[in-house]
Amino acid sequence: MVKTLGAEVTEQSLFNELFGGMLAGLLGVPSPPPAIILIDQEFIAAHELVLRRAEREVLVGLAIGSRHLEPLHSVTVDSMFTTPPMIEQAARLFALDMLIQNPDRRRSKPNCAFHQKNLTAFDFELGFSFLQLLPSMATFFPPDKVDEKMARDHVLFEALRRKTAIFGGFLKDLEGLSDGIMEEWVRATPGSWQRNASRITDHIRQVREHAPAFGRSLEMVLQG
Repeated sequence: MVKTLGAEVTEQSLFNELFGGMLAGLLGVPSPPPAIILIDQEFIAAHELVLRRAEREVLVGLAIGSRHLEPLHSVTVDSMFTTPPMIEQAARLFALDMLIQNPDRRRSKPNCAFHQKNLTAFDFELGFSFLQLLPSMATFFPPDKVDEKMARDHVLFEALRRKTAIFGGFLKDLEGLSDGIMEEWVRATPGSWQRNASRITDHIRQVREHAPAFGRSLEMVLQG
């Protein structure tokens, strides 16, 4: 899968896609690892027919690419998460989206699927909504709080509702996330993508430093 600059995809979108995908990998959420790739005129010419059928405009330049996964099986609000491993996967993805304030994994647009029995996430470009990519969704919440509306709209909310003591693994991995690895991810991106990098890394650090309180807020929102 490839995401390139275009009418609806900005440099910030590409940064979010990369950073969100890398966070997913380190925090135990299955997701195709993202990579920065170069789209040149030769690539566009080779895929001209496919792009025309999809009515997609692709620009020459850097983009985000990841491995295409098949087969995928849909996730809905009615999907059952009954075994401990399935509950753990759902809890990690839900917690990740609350961490990065991602409003784009909702009932009408799950942006996740089952692949080889793993709950696999994709599409992180609208994460970090406090950056006001979408002003109507851009309420900033303190590091020890969870956006209740965003949580209730999440495709996994009903599957996890009333469950307790399910975020321990995620919180442990979050507390182990180093500043160095985040700085490494930022350095790997073009300078023009880094406009809000410090705000994103500062946000992650703040939540990490308040991880127990963040965990309690996750639990609380599921009991409502």
